[in-house]
Amino acid sequence: MTQYIDSLEIGDGLEVSGPFGFIQYCGDGVFETKAGNARKLKATHINMVCGGTGLTPMYQLLKHILKSTSDKTKIALVFANHTESDILMRDELEQLRDQNQSQFRIWYTVANPPQS
Repeated sequence: MTQYIDSLEIGDGLEVSGPFGFIQYCGDGVFETKAGNARKLKATHINMVCGGTGLTPMYQLLKHILKSTSDKTKIALVFANHTESDILMRDELEQLRDQNQSQFRIWYTVANPPQS
């Protein structure tokens, strides 16, 4: 999948779906899934993709991970919006990024960038 994404050109589309079922974060990179056969999964990196108000659950998980002194899970967030002025909680996100530079990275993308 990574090689496929890397081969995409600017303007190409990509359809993403899921996750499906119940997923709970247990801390220190451990997730528990309860869809079908329950199981625990350990992650060292989490990639988050959201748009607009879809930031809300991502932000809660992000804050939980970053406030824990024992949780070293690295987080990458791609946050999509219509315009730059639509970016919710930008100051808060950038403060978290600045305070956790080795653990949290963020990218913004907008559908209607400012004309310059």
